[in-house]
Amino acid sequence: SEYSGFSLLPYSSADVELTSKLINIIDNDFLNAKTKIYFKNILDSNDEYNINISAALWGLSKYKEPVLLNIYNLLENDNLEMRDKIYLSLALTELGDFKTANKYYKEFIDNNIVKSGDYLFLDTKTNDLDRYELTSLLAVLGVKLQDFENGDKLFKYVYNNPSKYTLSNFEQLIYIMNRDIMNLQEIKDLFGEITVTIDGKKQIYKLKLFDRESFAVTKDKIKDIKFSNIKGDIACKVEALGNKDDLDKNRTDDFSISVSYMLKNSSNKNTNYNQSDIVKVTITPSFSPMIERGEYEVTYVIPSGFRHMDIVDNSDISTSWTKSNTEMKGQKLRINLHYDRETFAPQPMVFYIQATQMGEYTVDYIVIKEYLENKLNYINKSTLTVN
Repeated sequence: SEYSGFSLLPYSSADVELTSKLINIIDNDFLNAKTKIYFKNILDSNDEYNINISAALWGLSKYKEPVLLNIYNLLENDNLEMRDKIYLSLALTELGDFKTANKYYKEFIDNNIVKSGDYLFLDTKTNDLDRYELTSLLAVLGVKLQDFENGDKLFKYVYNNPSKYTLSNFEQLIYIMNRDIMNLQEIKDLFGEITVTIDGKKQIYKLKLFDRESFAVTKDKIKDIKFSNIKGDIACKVEALGNKDDLDKNRTDDFSISVSYMLKNSSNKNTNYNQSDIVKVTITPSFSPMIERGEYEVTYVIPSGFRHMDIVDNSDISTSWTKSNTEMKGQKLRINLHYDRETFAPQPMVFYIQATQMGEYTVDYIVIKEYLENKLNYINKSTLTVN
């Protein structure tokens, strides 16, 4: 109907709880007007109490509707379920009665909370689905009451232990929107400082979030580098020129790559080209069944008789997928690759090069390496010919 709530699936009925969570995320005048009438209709059409009433009151409280007495009257009912009390407490926070909301919140924390390592979750005495969703809602109540100590632990439980059967996206979004995340210790650790001493000279690097700094030294001075005054979480990555023996020593069968070359707009593989031809290069990764997920980098050195072409082919979805993950330095392309077996199958990495000079050119070893690890695999050298 015109004033219906929202549902998760096209064929589902309107869901009051889902709608109440949604309007705590969005702020749209048109939707606000519709859902306000929807919530009021829920209250008017239910003679006997059910969970939709408390969810609708939470929704109406977001619009600062005069429902405070309704909430107080319901809270006098000793038979209310935990879910009802959380919804009603959330409604109270929207209407400014933090004292009463905190009273019920503390009851949950003191009587129903289970601690597991750095996590907290509600012991609902019913089933895992209720435990997961109610823990999500209690985390939202915690952040509304600015109890970050417990709220963060409830949130971390929900975030790090996703349920296969119950969604918590709305609750997580509400939590993040109400949490000053820049004051979290995890964020503070991403702001760092380090002093590097090379050849007796000190250099201070100040880093924020995912900043990177780099420096180069000759191999005989590597052992004399000293790091000091380290603040925050900082990773150090060392890159050095190696030879074929280094590749073989770290080679693994856990993952591999293959490569193919063909003219743009052609489906025939080919390694012989004319000057000005545009060549489509496709590198396809594969992973053993033992690999569930990981971060990798693929290195490809464009042969000297070719140049990189900044082309996006809309008919090839993988091109746009790799473009933002590609770093280029001179003739070297480095493609950052994320793999997660549950999320998607390995996708090919596609880019284009153009033949510029006549001759026979060597394609150096194409290497795939696990990020921050020594394990790698590679494709042997090959040749491309320009006539």
